Amino acid sequence: MDRRSDDSYGKRHANSNLWPFAKALVNFEGAGRVVAIGVYGAVAAAAIAAVRTDMFRDGPHDDSWEHYAYIAWLWFVINISLALLGAVVDTHLFCSDASAPRFDKFPIFAWQAPAAQQAFFFWPVSAFILSRVLSDNPGPLYQVMSHGLASHFGMQARELVLFNSDMMMTLHHVVTMALSVLVWYGDQAFKDDQHAIALTALSISVMEAGSLGFGVWNIWSNGTAFLAIMTTSHIVSCYAGFSLLYRHPDNAIFWVVMVLTMPLIYMRQTTIFKELKKGSPSGDRSKQREASVEKSK
Repeated sequence: MDRRSDDSYGKRHANSNLWPFAKALVNFEGAGRVVAIGVYGAVAAAAIAAVRTDMFRDGPHDDSWEHYAYIAWLWFVINISLALLGAVVDTHLFCSDASAPRFDKFPIFAWQAPAAQQAFFFWPVSAFILSRVLSDNPGPLYQVMSHGLASHFGMQARELVLFNSDMMMTLHHVVTMALSVLVWYGDQAFKDDQHAIALTALSISVMEAGSLGFGVWNIWSNGTAFLAIMTTSHIVSCYAGFSLLYRHPDNAIFWVVMVLTMPLIYMRQTTIFKELKKGSPSGDRSKQREASVEKSK
């Protein structure tokens, strides 16, 4: 039986890894679908407006835990609402193989929502912070660095709430959330050094920006963009991380973060080459066709 025909929760993403309650939240047609699109879009727009207001407040980096919780909450709301909006709209964005098996468990919207944030927030923020880091007269940084650091907690929390992921993916999300908290705590050791905080935010933000490469690869199978985006993010992240350690070699927390991050960068970079060597995203139709042929024998 074609699993995509299962209608236990309706036809929309019935066989995905969404939790049952999340499937119910996107299972709308007709007028209900229009209302859902309006509600999820309005919630996302309101949270994005709140992020913009807070991000461009004057003053040095606000390192209070109340501020961290507020930012994490805003980004959690953005991620939940964008994911639900994408699931209901269910657009394939010119993806030529939208029915590929790799989208069965994690549909296209699961890649689109993070990719939109990586393209329109994390890359611009990384470029902004980098320009300030390299400038002799950096100018105001507002609360951009704060959002570059704390937003990761909210983004990863979305995955845990909406998707029934396997143990490895769940561990990845939990570790990323823990690193976000750890880095925020580590920055409090040099709250008067805005340059160091900027380097920290740059290192974390550009790593997330680089994940856009995975979205481009999985949605459009564009290997050139995949390699360029990911490699650029790794180079900039390493530059920021080593510059920070050179500036504050006695900060044990950031040595721990660096030790944890470097293997991740290595694994991400080797994954790029493995994927490009195969010529198509992992879990693509080639393996599924082979399995289908064997099953039909």
